[in-house]
Amino acid sequence: MTIVTINQEGRIEFFNKAAEDLWGLPRKETIGMNVKVLFRKRISRKMNLPNLM
Repeated sequence: MTIVTINQEGRIEFFNKAAEDLWGLPRKETIGMNVKVLFRKRISRKMNLPNLM
């Protein structure tokens, strides 16, 4: 099960092994990044972060 948790500012706080496998990104590099980096630019422009939660 892929689990990614974010804070109120949209920064990644937890990124498990399944998330690493899904996105191909190492956990150490994603912690602290904005969650929008996980989604393609085209999609993230159309989506509103609160609607994803």
